[in-house]
Amino acid sequence: GAGQAVKIALEDRGFGAKVWRRTDGALPPTPCQNPTALVSTWPASAGESLTKQFPEFSSLRLAIDAQFSTAATDAPLRKWAEPRGIAYLHGHEWWRRQARRQAIHFLSSGEREKIAQEARGFCPASKSETMRGLALALVVGTPVQLRGPSLCEDTEYFRGAISKFGVQIKDIGPDWLLIPPEQLLVPDFPLYVGESATALRFLASMASLLPHGGKLRLKAASSLQRRSLTPIEEVLGIKLAWQEGQLEIPSGLAIPKQVALNDTSQLASGYIFALARKARMENCEKTILLGGQFRSLPYVRMTLAILRHCGFHCREEAAPEGIRIGISFVPGIKPIVLSLDRDASGLAYVDIALKFLGIAEPMNSNTQNELLPQGDSIFPSLLMQLHRERSLEVSLAETPDLAPPLACAAMLFSRSLRVHSTPHLEGKECHRGAALVDLARGLGLVADIALDGFYIDANAQRALPKEKILPARGDHRIAMGIGLLSLARPEIQPDDPGCVAKSFPRYWDLLDYLQRVWP
Repeated sequence: GAGQAVKIALEDRGFGAKVWRRTDGALPPTPCQNPTALVSTWPASAGESLTKQFPEFSSLRLAIDAQFSTAATDAPLRKWAEPRGIAYLHGHEWWRRQARRQAIHFLSSGEREKIAQEARGFCPASKSETMRGLALALVVGTPVQLRGPSLCEDTEYFRGAISKFGVQIKDIGPDWLLIPPEQLLVPDFPLYVGESATALRFLASMASLLPHGGKLRLKAASSLQRRSLTPIEEVLGIKLAWQEGQLEIPSGLAIPKQVALNDTSQLASGYIFALARKARMENCEKTILLGGQFRSLPYVRMTLAILRHCGFHCREEAAPEGIRIGISFVPGIKPIVLSLDRDASGLAYVDIALKFLGIAEPMNSNTQNELLPQGDSIFPSLLMQLHRERSLEVSLAETPDLAPPLACAAMLFSRSLRVHSTPHLEGKECHRGAALVDLARGLGLVADIALDGFYIDANAQRALPKEKILPARGDHRIAMGIGLLSLARPEIQPDDPGCVAKSFPRYWDLLDYLQRVWP
């Protein structure tokens, strides 16, 4: 009966299938020529004798064991399949997937949506919005209330740094109240920024607001110290180096007239905030030219949207060399309140998990308004396109943080993905393109690195990973990607699960929650 049910289900999906029935413990010749997959519904007690009767299947790629009375490590079918390079799937995963289909059938859409909303609640607020909200305290002359800020390592480091500039920060329930100082201070001791490249770049550019002649001293994790300082040096016009674990940036340097967006939007955003303060203090328009190759431009526009919300007039116009930004102050600003959305790049991982498990489709919107647009909010449409078309070629020049979740989605859903125009993946916590390619190859997939991106084909033959602990390279987004892959292969996990605290501290709680409430 179980074999017949499998046959009907496979034929319903367009596969050719035959029932291979044993008689008194003996197997007749296989009814299929060159089979690709074997679904065993034989009881575990018969497995050892039956596998001894198997012919050599040169075409077989997958063996699915629908029994779970014998552990995967002791299953006769696994012991037969793995030495032959045939991927093996144990009955626990077989029945889990069946239970998921039953859950989808029996739970109402409202009940599934409730689970989805609970899952999305594990995602922190936008780190990008929170960092820019903190930076506002150095710009405006009135209190700033951040509603529901992101609580992660990056934002905590930046919050600690600006408090040493003289900003008072009060916790009011889940909110932060920022009270700007009358005058900004140069801290007389080093500020620690951990692995936060965002905090480093914001502080490097906004050091121009501090009194002239001082030194802003920064300390950072060794991984951040290994990353290139070239983008910061080019903007500041000086040579920088970590010496005895410290980086010194002169305070009060002139704001450059032009910033290239080749590598990051964060330096440009920092200088735009600095210009906004000068525009307020001097009551005149200040301008800056954005040039180079436009990467992460949506996050520059997020900066401008926040300033407009605070009463500044921001204009953006095309220029022969790029985009010219003008900032002017509008007197009469009232106390500022920013309600922060959930982090779009974090929600990408949540949406993949929800879709893979069959709970809910990706969210089309993360906010009730478009006040603070996040570039990574395009992810739901990319995921649906990848799932629908089975193959996707995409530029992530403006949203490089979407490369890891999109790559892991391709691996989970057996799709092919080509990402280009992202040479800046090399300058993240690790070389993310290389890390994703190595991860895919470790799972038996075809994958290649390119000068400006990578390629992964998850349609090709795959083998079970030999290693259960996979390298995250200290990168929070790679670790979260491995967590997604563990939804299909529970035996794998990242070697450094704690690194997700950089952006998504409750990530493992999210996966534990989904395992509790969903088969």
